[in-house]
Amino acid sequence: MPEATPAAAVILAAGESTRMGEPKVLLPFGDGTVLGAVIASAASAGLDPIVVVTGFNAGAVGEAVPAGVHNATNLHPERGTGSSLDVGLASVDEGTDVVVLLADMPGVDPAIIASLVSESRADGSIAGRVRYTNGDGHPIFLSSSGRSLLGETGDDRPLWSFLNGLDGDARTDLEVDTTKPLDLNAPEDYRAATSIGFDEFMRSALYDAEHGFFAAGPVRAGRDGDFITSPEVSPWFGRLIGRWALSEVPKGTHLFEVGAGTGSLLEPLLDEAGSHFASVTAVEWSRDARDQIRQRLPDVRVTEALDLPAEGPALVVANELLDNMPSRLVERTEDGWIEWRVTTVGGRDFVAADAPKGLAEWCDLYLPDAPIGCRVSAQVEMASWIRALAARPRTRVIAFDYAASTAELCRRAPGQLVRTFRRHREGVDPLGEPGSTDLTVEVNWQVAERAVESAGGRFMVSTQADFLGRCGARDVLEDLRERERMQAAAGDAMAQLAARSESVDVRALLDERGLGGFMVLDVHSGTHTMEPSVKD
Repeated sequence: MPEATPAAAVILAAGESTRMGEPKVLLPFGDGTVLGAVIASAASAGLDPIVVVTGFNAGAVGEAVPAGVHNATNLHPERGTGSSLDVGLASVDEGTDVVVLLADMPGVDPAIIASLVSESRADGSIAGRVRYTNGDGHPIFLSSSGRSLLGETGDDRPLWSFLNGLDGDARTDLEVDTTKPLDLNAPEDYRAATSIGFDEFMRSALYDAEHGFFAAGPVRAGRDGDFITSPEVSPWFGRLIGRWALSEVPKGTHLFEVGAGTGSLLEPLLDEAGSHFASVTAVEWSRDARDQIRQRLPDVRVTEALDLPAEGPALVVANELLDNMPSRLVERTEDGWIEWRVTTVGGRDFVAADAPKGLAEWCDLYLPDAPIGCRVSAQVEMASWIRALAARPRTRVIAFDYAASTAELCRRAPGQLVRTFRRHREGVDPLGEPGSTDLTVEVNWQVAERAVESAGGRFMVSTQADFLGRCGARDVLEDLRERERMQAAAGDAMAQLAARSESVDVRALLDERGLGGFMVLDVHSGTHTMEPSVKD
């Protein structure tokens, strides 16, 4: 059977770009320009020939049309889009099917173009259009017979009126599971179209191999670093977790600490319970920190990624890890979910765009209680990570982090969604100096709970103060106070001060106005089930 004749592309690029203030089709986009991206999509979809219709700014736009692409100039672009379509169709043989594309809509998937052509032809349709999840849009397919019928609609040729006037048998409505690509009419549209999700920005800022805050440069945690965490405050944090493990996980468990830093948690934990574990692995992204762990704990396996064994019980410990997992930022509106993204056009800033269908579905599933007007983090990666662990048989996870419920997070001001830390100070612009400051997003423990329950696991949450209290922290304090009294009675002032200092540090771990107010997410694994995934 002979191959079908390719459909032609007519790309409308004759607009004046009044709202943009400059020729929008020549703005940078990806590795080229907005127009170049549309031409590339048409070519990737197999359209041939490709005709670009220029009008206003015809000289500059025409120079940007690459060799092999036909430039047809509309001498009267002021007459409207219909006149440009006239010029484009006149440049294509009458017997050829045509796909009409907009030069200022660079996000059209070539696969959608190809599907529109093939399905419209298979249906024997006069014309075809794309039905996105948020409305109908380009590209538009016109069969050769449809082109002749369109010619009877008048000088301006209202294409959408023509399409809407066709009955269902004459028109193909290609339904796709994605939102409509942005039509770049104004600067805010361009900023949104060239933006990236905050998760992508956060991942690069924290974990880029050469410039990321954690992956490159010095170790960040500790009194001499940018922030201090519970293991650096007192070794009793690790010791108490070790005592907890002795009673809570079976002997022969494989132990993993993710985000292990320099081993300040792992070392005292192993002092208490090292013989209880079949193997011990420290997972850490920082090169310098990995080197320090190897020197400090030479018998511990050190890796860059969590890789659990195929079988056997496993315990995963994570202290202040989940808040550093890249997160998206969303807001619930009366019309659904929007996503707050990062643009570099005119300087780094946040810009709003319609949330992709997959992200919106995820928000409906994991943030059902978020009220209209709530701007909150969408911790897709965190939920996926913790859910995968909950789906693994015989797995226990304890994660320590600052966390809150959806309702509590929705009461936060938008500027409090992302926190920054550098040299023990908070408040640096989160977009201002990527790679040089810590970026954290407060953990939504209800998202984690839903992720665990969807895998058939069990989830418990408590404060760090309560958790360490159950591990014997109060008994430790009493022992330290008794030691301090004994040293005082013996007249050993230095030993008395040492006991008092150790006691102060333990109390800091339990202070509910500080570290003691952190939440402990305790996960017992269960049975794996399916759930929607986020697809843009």
